[in-house]
Amino acid sequence: MRHQRTRLLTGVAVLLLAVAWLVVGPAGLGGTTTYVTTHGISMEPRFHTGDLALVRRAGEYRVGDVVAYRSSVLHSIILHRIIGRDGDRYVFKGDNNDFVDPVHPPRAELIGRLWLRVPHGGSVLAWIHTPIIAALLCGGVGVLLLFPARTRRRRSRRRGAAPPRPRGAPAVTGRPNTISNPNVQMILTGCAAVSVLCVAVGLLAWTRPATSAVAGKIAYTQKVRFSYRADAPAGAVYPSGTVRTGDPIFLRLVRRVRVKVAYRLASAAPSKLSGTQEVLVRLTSPTGWRRTMQLQPPTAFTGSSTSASVVLDLDSLQALIHHVETLIGAPSGAAFTVEVVPRVHVKGTLDGEPLATRYDAPLTFQLDPLQLRSGAGGAGPATAKGFAPSLSGSVATTARTPNRLSVGGLGLSVGTARWGAMLVFLLALGAALLTALRERRRPTDLASQIQGRYGHLIVPIAAIMHDPTKPVIDVTSIDALAQIAERSERVILHHHRIGAESYLVDDDGTLYRYQPRTYLHEVPAAA
Repeated sequence: MRHQRTRLLTGVAVLLLAVAWLVVGPAGLGGTTTYVTTHGISMEPRFHTGDLALVRRAGEYRVGDVVAYRSSVLHSIILHRIIGRDGDRYVFKGDNNDFVDPVHPPRAELIGRLWLRVPHGGSVLAWIHTPIIAALLCGGVGVLLLFPARTRRRRSRRRGAAPPRPRGAPAVTGRPNTISNPNVQMILTGCAAVSVLCVAVGLLAWTRPATSAVAGKIAYTQKVRFSYRADAPAGAVYPSGTVRTGDPIFLRLVRRVRVKVAYRLASAAPSKLSGTQEVLVRLTSPTGWRRTMQLQPPTAFTGSSTSASVVLDLDSLQALIHHVETLIGAPSGAAFTVEVVPRVHVKGTLDGEPLATRYDAPLTFQLDPLQLRSGAGGAGPATAKGFAPSLSGSVATTARTPNRLSVGGLGLSVGTARWGAMLVFLLALGAALLTALRERRRPTDLASQIQGRYGHLIVPIAAIMHDPTKPVIDVTSIDALAQIAERSERVILHHHRIGAESYLVDDDGTLYRYQPRTYLHEVPAAA
């Protein structure tokens, strides 16, 4: 029963360790969890720099889930929230960002959904990653692993007793010995082998840098969204009395048009930006004559977005056109190009890298004596996008990519190999300590071992009464005596005196006796 309980507890411990590995084991080593250390402010106030996020793969990802994905632009792992779908791709946004991530990853690039957040856990892991701390931990664990075995040997020498053996093992003779239980030996040998392997892999991983520097780019996109609105007499042309974006503007009914300009610089990387925005109107004739006028002076802004609203005075523009045509002798009625130009200058940092850029994509109209209509008229490539032109750019940076380590044909990142070796080493240590503690609790003296193994058969007696005419048969081990007792359905009589221990089985007048080798005496006929 004792050995059955030992095996059961050992099996439960192994099962619990296996379940713990499946739950929190690194994905790179066969587990189901990926560890992500957060940086930046894009997910504040829930996440801060140095927090640890544990993410796991999910069968389905929904809007509102916080999910980690691999960014092909930043060459790193991004932890943001899903806010929508674009076909088979997911749209992400940081909780603290005012823009959508420029990358829309497919499902294959999703690493997993947030399972657990550990405040400052990433900082603690980074601290443990330092070579000095890792060396101290490994040394301390090694001392703890060796301590129980040495203590066990010292106690065995002091007591002069051998450790217990399972049923079916050779008889206990009382000689001092090391751990002799084959199950315990197998467990400790396996733990030692695993520990040595983990130490070798850990040393190999710690001698190599976890990451290497590669040239990369931080992508960003500058976008401007134009819209206009004007008041007009309600009627057949404008039933609602309002001219909206995209409607033709007839000069007899509309004299002033309000144009709104909204600028935004979008990037998945954290940014710290500021700048100025100026709005101009540029008038160009078919002959090449051009005049630029200011609608809004340079206005400072902070952040990655700004907006402005300006007014186009169509009477003033027509008067200027008529004056120019009269001076140069050009025929009237030609269409002039009117461009509303937001001139934006931005500077600051993008993911810590300096950024300085400008943007001046215009909104183009054609103005003739009848109407003002939107549309390109010899405009540049940026204006071909109409009311929402955009311009992509990038900032050069040095990205860190994880180094790989090949172990037994299995490729792992150096960081995963470090943590995997440490985790498996700790698991092996826990199994060894559990086994050693259970072994230490087992009795070490011979009488206690026999009592612990065959206590259900043993009956203590104060004296031995035996007929000297009947034979006394000495057996060589307590195990043989226990077999005789169980076969004949008898009990084992135990007589204890100072310097003498006797174990007896009376089988219909035949007395079977076992005396440990350290106690050599004769059973008296009467006492």
